[in-house]
Amino acid sequence: MHCRGTLLSSVLWVILPACSPPAAPAAKPGADASPPVAVAPPAAVAPPAAVTPPAAPAAALPLAATKPRPATAGWKSFEDGDLVGFKDAEGKVVLAARYQVAQEFTPGGMACVVDGDGWVCIDGNGAPLLRPFIFDNGPDEFSEGLARFVEGEKIGFFDESGAKQIPARFSFALPFADGRAAFCDGCTRRCEDEHCSVSGGKWGLIDKTGTEVVAASFDEIGTFAGGSARAVRDGKPLTIDRDGQPQTGKVKKGG
Repeated sequence: MHCRGTLLSSVLWVILPACSPPAAPAAKPGADASPPVAVAPPAAVAPPAAVTPPAAPAAALPLAATKPRPATAGWKSFEDGDLVGFKDAEGKVVLAARYQVAQEFTPGGMACVVDGDGWVCIDGNGAPLLRPFIFDNGPDEFSEGLARFVEGEKIGFFDESGAKQIPARFSFALPFADGRAAFCDGCTRRCEDEHCSVSGGKWGLIDKTGTEVVAASFDEIGTFAGGSARAVRDGKPLTIDRDGQPQTGKVKKGG
């Protein structure tokens, strides 16, 4: 027995350290339960030091915005073989001959040229500013200080410096006249070479700030002249004023 007890004690000595402690016996009915032994919470772990995230990289700016635009007064285009470049007023080459076709710089410091992707308007550094709307084999002409450009298949308006004055948000738009431009919402534009046709959608009017002064509710609106334009609403032709109001008894003919 002594040996067995010794053996048992030895075994227990080996096993017990690896076992979980036995559960506390249930309190007898009527007996006062001993208060639980307070267990010290684990020491608080200090939060890691705040790390300032790296600053988000600035959006890449076009060359036109990162390099000052030079004054282009007196610049003239010149030809070198089949390509065109620009010289300043003293005859120094400022933009090497690399364009297939080039128009002269505007007083605002912008010129439209043809590169490998078609017509593009550039500044005096040669940086691209926008893609003009093409009409009759060339960039859209300025009318009342604004011309049309294309971006994401939408039409907007820009000035002679190449600044986008009215964002490209219209399915189509006509040139400004009498301070108004007709625009189309939801129409489809089909172009063959430089000639386009427009179908469907509804037409309205904007002013030179891009503000919609007449909602897109007409079937057609033509170009203004003398304060009025031809229009069609619900299939009926009529003549409207700059505010889209019908001019009683007048039906203007033509565009």
